[in-house]
Amino acid sequence: MKPHPLRRIPELVLLSILLVLHASAQTLSLQGTVVDRSNKKPLQDAHVILMQVTDTAKLGAVTSATGGFKFSRLSRGNYVLKITHVGYAPYQASVVLTGEEVNLGNIELVEISIPLGEVEVQGKLPLAVVKGDTTEFFADAFKTTPDANAEDLVAKIPGVTVEEGRVQAQGETVRQVLVDGRPFFGEDPNAALRNLPAEIVERVQVFDRQSEQAEFTGFSDGNEYRVLNLITRMGMRNAQFGRFGAGYGPDNHYKVGGIYNRFEGFERITLLLNSNNVNEQNFSLEDLVGAINAPRAGMARQFLGRGGGGGGRGGLMGMQGRLGGLMGAIGDVGSRLGGLLGGAMMGDFLVAPRGGISTTHAAGINYSNKWGSNLDLSGSYFFNLSDADERSDLFRTYIVSSDAGRTYDEAEKTSSRNINHRFNMRLEWHIDSSHSILVRPRLSVQQNDGNTGLLAASRLGSASLQQAGSDVSSELSGLNASNEFLYRYRFATRGRTFSLSMNTNYRKNSGESELESVSMFFVPRVSIDSIAQISDLNKNGSTVGLNAVYTEPLAANQLLQLTYATAFTFDDSEKRTFNQSPITSQFDRLDTSLTNTYSNRYRTHAWGAGYRFQGEEMQLMIGASFQQATLSGDQKFPASVQLSRTFQNILPQATLRWRFSSNRNLQLLYQARTSPPSIDQLQNVIDNSNPIQLSVGNPALREQYQHILTTRYSLANPASAEYFFVMMGGMYSTNFIGNSTILAIRDTTLPGNLFIPSGSQVRRPENLSPAFSLRSLATYGFWWEPIESNINLNVTLGVTKTPSLINGKSNDATTPTIGGGVVVSSNISDKVDFTISSQTSYSTVQNTLQPDLDTDYLNQRTRFRLEWIFAEGFVVSSNIFHRYTSNLSTNYKENSLIWYLGVGKKFLENNAAEIRLSVFDLLNQNTNIQRNVTDTYIEDTRTNLLRRYILLTFSYNLRNIAFQPPRFF
Repeated sequence: MKPHPLRRIPELVLLSILLVLHASAQTLSLQGTVVDRSNKKPLQDAHVILMQVTDTAKLGAVTSATGGFKFSRLSRGNYVLKITHVGYAPYQASVVLTGEEVNLGNIELVEISIPLGEVEVQGKLPLAVVKGDTTEFFADAFKTTPDANAEDLVAKIPGVTVEEGRVQAQGETVRQVLVDGRPFFGEDPNAALRNLPAEIVERVQVFDRQSEQAEFTGFSDGNEYRVLNLITRMGMRNAQFGRFGAGYGPDNHYKVGGIYNRFEGFERITLLLNSNNVNEQNFSLEDLVGAINAPRAGMARQFLGRGGGGGGRGGLMGMQGRLGGLMGAIGDVGSRLGGLLGGAMMGDFLVAPRGGISTTHAAGINYSNKWGSNLDLSGSYFFNLSDADERSDLFRTYIVSSDAGRTYDEAEKTSSRNINHRFNMRLEWHIDSSHSILVRPRLSVQQNDGNTGLLAASRLGSASLQQAGSDVSSELSGLNASNEFLYRYRFATRGRTFSLSMNTNYRKNSGESELESVSMFFVPRVSIDSIAQISDLNKNGSTVGLNAVYTEPLAANQLLQLTYATAFTFDDSEKRTFNQSPITSQFDRLDTSLTNTYSNRYRTHAWGAGYRFQGEEMQLMIGASFQQATLSGDQKFPASVQLSRTFQNILPQATLRWRFSSNRNLQLLYQARTSPPSIDQLQNVIDNSNPIQLSVGNPALREQYQHILTTRYSLANPASAEYFFVMMGGMYSTNFIGNSTILAIRDTTLPGNLFIPSGSQVRRPENLSPAFSLRSLATYGFWWEPIESNINLNVTLGVTKTPSLINGKSNDATTPTIGGGVVVSSNISDKVDFTISSQTSYSTVQNTLQPDLDTDYLNQRTRFRLEWIFAEGFVVSSNIFHRYTSNLSTNYKENSLIWYLGVGKKFLENNAAEIRLSVFDLLNQNTNIQRNVTDTYIEDTRTNLLRRYILLTFSYNLRNIAFQPPRFF
């Protein structure tokens, strides 16, 4: 007989209770990561709200430093997820929870700006906010005139300085300026700052950008560099805008140029054109052929001074130094750089004391686009041609206790032509959610032709030791091609990744030079020597590097990283010198003492591991690698010599980031690294381009080992419009590659049969005792209501110690420096824009070898800049710059007042056109005197430059803005 159905009721009830209990016991969770759509960077402090459709209760969360959020102990059902963040469009999506855990992955927010006219602003706009490692400044807190460029804007930001063509932010040199997170003309900061109008910028971000591979893994690899990111206003992302102008004045001074931008969403095109003969240049250091203007016969300032290290020698036989610097940094050349329009149409003449007189022609194009979320492309091409004429006088005092009163002076005249082509591209392809590829090729082609005449003298007290005159003509060329290829794979397990990068570089430099010189020696007797030579140099080099990185999650907030890296660098250098035959007058006599063929090989293997902890407030990364390096040299001529050395080092690294609050952040960074000697430092061949200033390489050099420590603290108070920043950093270098200098007061023969005539000197790189540098910066910015202006105060402290050998005796040159400054920038209206700034530094130079040559000097730079638009479009523009330096040598004092004054009238619709009369250096006091303090000498240099001139200019602003509100999906 079948059981009655009612008998099943207790069993069904019990089963239902068990099912309910089981369902309620399940752990359901929802998580995701909020990122910026344009650059994929995580967004911290985004507000996340989760609400069940059948309930009015809300759950809330705030994203962490990595942009992550998580809701736990959720029940099954339908939910609505809402995300908001300041400066971004709100996000809303429906979510269905059916399983135990739902990971939404990356949620992209779209930036949006609201015109200020639509918002009633109560109180003062905040200066900045701190978002993790990024400090973000609001452009609307720094009012500028309609004609201002982005450089005028960032110069008002606390902790940012723009001086002599260099941009520094929070104590670090800015290597790149991005526009909406994307490259703009490669890595030339001036291209964006001087050629984009300030009015298109909504925010300015300051942060350290990591390598592409480090950004993917989340582990720092020690290759960070300072970056500014200009975030444009939403209304300017679908617009055409630009500026065009031309000017002419007495003595045939002229300039003509323009910039055109077309932004259509992600597709952006920029065109640049410029031609002038008033010293305005728009190229970066990489656009110069390894020297200032042309091959110098003396090259004293380069291989003995500003070039630093041992890779900066030059001249005829020193062409390898000029070519060695072909693609590298070049001393103080930055002081000669201007901008494309450089604010010149707006009167910004006083960017730097420029040396020499130059005529420049330049053109460039920048293109970027993004197709969907998978393909991102940006690239640029740049061309410039520069003709320059420069005259300089130099006076140098040596630090030699046994030869007190040893001096050297020279007069030099140089003319040159430099031609440069530069190409950059970045292509990123996200194949799918797991695989992506990045390719970054770069190409630079350069040509430099020049001629230098030199008169030089070496003295001991009032007695002449040697006098020389020389003439050098040269033709130099260089090619540098590099590429970065990066493959990235993200596994299904969160935090598990693999990436492989390959970096390649090929460089080829060549040159030919002719040298004619006559030297007169006074010790031990009067004698005359002459030189007539031709020389050619060919240098080729390549580098191939591989870096494999694997990350594995250890826990929800912990990662392990394993790395292997290898690199191989080889350089070949052949230098041949021929003397003129007194019989045939042909250059057919090979000078074996000035001829050398040398090959250099440097191989590294490194195995490493790292650990990262990511909390809500703190991020900690520690790691170390074991590196084995082999440095080998092979000299084939004039004698066969082989050297090989192996180095083994432990390279630790640590990073601590502590977020005390949403606007308070602390960073501690430490790393150790090695630096091998360059082929120019290793090649054992004499540079006799200046018979008084000789140099030679050292094949026995060892690599340097450096410790670098940096601490940064940022605090922003949006409510009171205050910003505070402190930076302290230092570097300690062992096996430091310094210089050993022999100063001869009589004919001397050194080991290796190196003959030094009386009155000459020879410099050779050597591994010396440790060197160190310490520096610190504190800046405080705030809003001062009585004058409606932002006030920025800064204090700097620093000290460096550089060891050297002078005539075999050790000398430590220690230079402590203290400085401070103030910047007052108006925030009154877009009709009145003024900036008052003053920066003062006091330094002393202390030498252990000759304390009586210790010196101190004071440098002060004060500037007043005014742009005033009044009445019916009338404009007054004034820029006054005062330079004062005390305690220079007797013949070199500097106290100059340089004044630019312009008056103009705006007309046409929206005041788009302007005609202006400008006087540059109204008082005709512009000078270019520089003091250079090294481990061996103190020198002062005076260089000719462009002084007072007048221009009548016409300029036109193009503004065609078609605002399209963003669409949200």
